[in-house]
Order: sequence, then structure tokens, then C-alpha cells
Amino acid sequence: AYTLGDLHRPNAVLDYPVGGSGAVCEALADYISDQAGCAVRTRCRVDEILVNGDGSVTGVRLASGDEVRCDTVISNADAWTTATRLLKPSPLPQIAAWQASQKALVPTRSFVHL
Repeated sequence: AYTLGDLHRPNAVLDYPVGGSGAVCEALADYISDQAGCAVRTRCRVDEILVNGDGSVTGVRLASGDEVRCDTVISNADAWTTATRLLKPSPLPQIAAWQASQKALVPTRSFVHL
């Protein structure tokens, strides 16, 4: 990973992974599938992270309308999208506070590429 600001430092070098950035994603998905025994879906747009009344995740609803049930969701979306579009407003104080804190974030001039 690197931050864009690092690119402008003296003697900075930016290398690219063999096979392109998609190869990094494929390797990660292969590892998760093989080592952790989890299913990995790609190219599936998520419309909503499903949460039950106590705030725990129950799965995701895909743009296709399919629901995938799971105990853990890892969002690759930015904090604003996750808090404001993928999660419905929560009546639970701890989740509502997190959502509000994400909405209040000021965009940064630098970002991390993984």
C-alpha cells in the first residue's frame, strides 16, 4: 500500500504488481477461499448491508435482489458510502454515532491504494 503523497517524495518509486492490480485481488480471494473456507463473490454490486435489530450483520442484499447471509461483511466502499448508502440509519446509539461520525469526515488530499 502507498499514499499518493508518497509518490512525490525524493527518490520515490511506484511499482505495479505482476498481472496488474486485479492479480492482487485474485490472490486475496484465492487465499480467503482456500485458507479460511469462505466464499468470495466478485462483480456483485451490493445495495444494502443487512443488519438485525441488535445491530449485528446478517448479510447483504445484491443489486440483483439476491440476499447473501453471513456473519461478517467487509466493505470495500469508502466510509461515506458504507455509512450513508449501504447501511440504513440505525436506531442503535453506537451505530448511529458511527454513521454520524463518517458523514462528518472531511475528505483528505491523500488516500491509500491497496
